[in-house]
Amino acid sequence: MRRVFVSYSRTNLGAVTQLIKHGKDVGIEMWYDQALTGGQRWWDNILDRIRDCDIFIFALSPESWDSEACKSELAYVVQLGKPIIPVLISDGININLLSAPLSEIQITDYRKRDMEAAPATAAGSGFIFEHPERSHRLRGAAEPAGSDHTALRIGAGG
Repeated sequence: MRRVFVSYSRTNLGAVTQLIKHGKDVGIEMWYDQALTGGQRWWDNILDRIRDCDIFIFALSPESWDSEACKSELAYVVQLGKPIIPVLISDGININLLSAPLSEIQITDYRKRDMEAAPATAAGSGFIFEHPERSHRLRGAAEPAGSDHTALRIGAGG
């Protein structure tokens, strides 16, 4: 079973919850920080989950694009060379103005929240949108410092 990590802004929890449901409906193990409980070292847990995932979904919204925590998660997954699926979950993003790595990857439009657009369907079918230069995992990727993000979020991207 493919393990999928979902990076998102807490502002977009409703859209992400629907995305998680669609993923689970097609048998994809999707993780987001709602599984964290009180007392856990949340940033270390998130980094562990990113290292263990097979696919990284970036739930793209203005809030996640501006979130320092989401940016750190994205930068870390790029260092690891994991496949990335950017999923547009709200309006307010001009995809033509995105910077790397998202500007180099096919974006899935999930704004209508329909099952056909669910990236879990693409992942379950074996279609993974990945930047060609990241076809192998980089060894020794540096972990982003968690202390810089503690004040920015507690358990979610932004």
